[in-house]
Amino acid sequence: MESKFENIARNALENYWSIKLESKKIKISGIEKTFDFVSTDGKIIGDAKFVKGFKKIDDDKLSNIVEDVWLLEKTKAEKKFIIFGGDKNIPKTWLNKFGDITDIMFYYLNDNKIEKLNNKEKKIDELYTMSVWSEDDLKIVNEVRENLNKWNPEKYYLLHQY
Repeated sequence: MESKFENIARNALENYWSIKLESKKIKISGIEKTFDFVSTDGKIIGDAKFVKGFKKIDDDKLSNIVEDVWLLEKTKAEKKFIIFGGDKNIPKTWLNKFGDITDIMFYYLNDNKIEKLNNKEKKIDELYTMSVWSEDDLKIVNEVRENLNKWNPEKYYLLHQY
C-alpha cells in the first residue's frame, strides 16, 4: 500500500529527474523486495522513508536505515537512493556515522523541494579548504591533478637517471 509521503515523493522525483517511477518487485539473490521507486529501464531504484522526530537518536533508530541501504546495495541499478521525509536529523546522523561506506544517495523532501543530503564532493571540498596550505600550494596540487593523466613515468625515469 502506497503511503501519502511515497506518493508525494514519487511526484517530486519524477519532476526532478524527468522520468517515470513505479513501485516494483525486484529479485535480489532469490529474495523478492518491493522497491518504492523503479525506473522503466531499472537503472534507478529507490525507497521512501518517513521518519518521525525523536528527542534522542540512538542506534535502534539508525538501524532501520541499514536494511534499506543493504538491499539497495545488492541491486544492479546505476543510481540507488533513499528519499526521507519527516525528521531530517535521523538520516543526517546516519550519514555522519556511516555515510563514507555507502554509495547510496540520501535525499530529503520538504515542501516538494528535494535536497541531497550526502555529497562526498562537498566533504572533500570542506577538508580541502580547512587545510593549512597556501593558495599557491593549492594551485600546484590542482595542476598536478589535472596533468596526472598526461604524466609518463618512463620519460620521467629517463630524465632523472643518476
